[in-house]
Amino acid sequence: MKYVSRDSTIPMASSNNGFWVRDDQIFDVTNSSHVRFIIDNPFLFNLTGKQILDVYKKHREVVGTESKARAELVRYAASLGWCRVRHYTRPKEYWSIQTDSTKARKETVVAFIRWGIENGIVHKNDSAVIIGFANSRDRHEYLYQDGGIANFLSEELPDDD
Repeated sequence: MKYVSRDSTIPMASSNNGFWVRDDQIFDVTNSSHVRFIIDNPFLFNLTGKQILDVYKKHREVVGTESKARAELVRYAASLGWCRVRHYTRPKEYWSIQTDSTKARKETVVAFIRWGIENGIVHKNDSAVIIGFANSRDRHEYLYQDGGIANFLSEELPDDD
């Protein structure tokens, strides 16, 4: 995995780490939002500024707000192979990893998790919820008490069809 930033400094673990991950690239959005990253970098998502504005207009929302337009843009990014990653601590602590299909993106998710472990951001016993948007049954929980992320790394995901 290649961490992409202006100074290439790996972020520190925090209570709200956030990343966009695609193929072998990781982009940190910890101090921002996932939708703000799309707005600021539309070319990475095969979008134009006008297309983003149109999505917000369609939903009658202010650009950058986190509601229906945001959800549409995040799902669109996932359809291109992007994985949205966020570390939550409330109401419970877990990593949320969202993509189009957990099966199709398993290699990317595994590579990200290994990168996170190697860099002290993710811990093997952390809980994780991995979701594929394309199928409502494509949801996998790896809870702390059941081995967490280490359990995910040791098993194959079931087919998501």
